[in-house]
Amino acid sequence: MQVDEFKLKGEYRAQLSTRVRSDNLELQATAAHQVETSVGKVEAALQSKLAKTQELAQGLEQALAAVNHELAGLSRSQQRLSNMASHLRQKAGINKSRQQVRCDRPAREQTCDEVTRTLMKQQDILGSLLDRLQHGLMLVTADMDKLNSCRQQLTRDLKDKAAALKVDELVLGVKQDPSTTTAATTIMKSGADVARSAAAGASKASSSGKYSHNWEQQTSTLVQEAHHLAAGAGRLRKAIKQLLQEAQDSIHAIAHQLDASMATKLQATELLKEELNVQLNKVQDEHSRAAYQRDQLAQELTYSLALPPGQFWQ
Repeated sequence: MQVDEFKLKGEYRAQLSTRVRSDNLELQATAAHQVETSVGKVEAALQSKLAKTQELAQGLEQALAAVNHELAGLSRSQQRLSNMASHLRQKAGINKSRQQVRCDRPAREQTCDEVTRTLMKQQDILGSLLDRLQHGLMLVTADMDKLNSCRQQLTRDLKDKAAALKVDELVLGVKQDPSTTTAATTIMKSGADVARSAAAGASKASSSGKYSHNWEQQTSTLVQEAHHLAAGAGRLRKAIKQLLQEAQDSIHAIAHQLDASMATKLQATELLKEELNVQLNKVQDEHSRAAYQRDQLAQELTYSLALPPGQFWQ
């Protein structure tokens, strides 16, 4: 009787041990499946994050290239504006000297002729162009400051993206060591702890503003702003190019008009001078003939009155 009881207890314990081993194997299989599934999800999330980060990095590189291109173009425009302004100031100095020299003409020649009017017109045009060039320089400088600031932000963001890519690639490269033999319960416990820790960390970072879901939006906004500034700089460069062409054309036109008016004035003055010389010669000839006739008449009168020479005019 006692033997049968021991026998039954032994069979029960054997069945219980078998059931525990079966449950343990099932638990290990379940834990391994959960871990494998979790790892797969993490790898998929990392792959997606890597792809998006690379896409944003490419956008940043393109925006940075556009900003650098426009900065180089604005730098050339700035130099051309400075050169043109210096050229116009030189022309304005020549114009002032010409007006001062013309003030030395005799009083009877101080008239508001075509040359004077053209010089005054040239002075007004040069002053207006200088004001427009100075305004253009101010706009170029302001745009260059904005682009430089944007370039710094793009560079910092691109550097951060490169660092993030490096870290995520390292994380993605971490694989489970097949030689590691850990109890399933320990794996599940560790996985639960990691999940809770990650959730807590994400919640804390989100509430503190250090980790937010707008990282993509911030970069996209920066890229859009960079392209917007680059487009504006392109339009400004086009306007500056047109302004420089207008200034060049205006300088040539007024210079040609001034040369023409001065040539006309010189020609007219030369003609008047020649006419005056002709009239002067005529007057001198008439004066000579009159003096000769006077002398002849004086001699005739002297002979007629039988007076000594010279006595008639006393």
